Amino acid sequence: MRHDDPELLEALDLTWDDETGFLGRLRGGEFVQELADAYIELLGEIDPVEGEVVNSSFVKLLWFMPIFIEWQIERVVGAGTPREDVERILDLATTRIMDILGVP
Repeated sequence: MRHDDPELLEALDLTWDDETGFLGRLRGGEFVQELADAYIELLGEIDPVEGEVVNSSFVKLLWFMPIFIEWQIERVVGAGTPREDVERILDLATTRIMDILGVP
């Protein structure tokens, strides 16, 4: 999927939904493995960006994610989620985002 696909932008935005999105639920202190797996699957469908100008909404929806998950680790671990589960998703998502956007 290309970074400028409206369906992709909507799907990424929905991951922040407080009731149904992986990141939204995480913000509420709840780690849902099925939603985490779906998020990683969504990231896996995104084509790498190579030498293109990229939609700012797309970048906004991706770059903040690793920082955000890291901020939530203690909260979800305190609620009973194994640290390894959250860190595994963080590592997978961060690696995928580096594949998509590239690294300096």
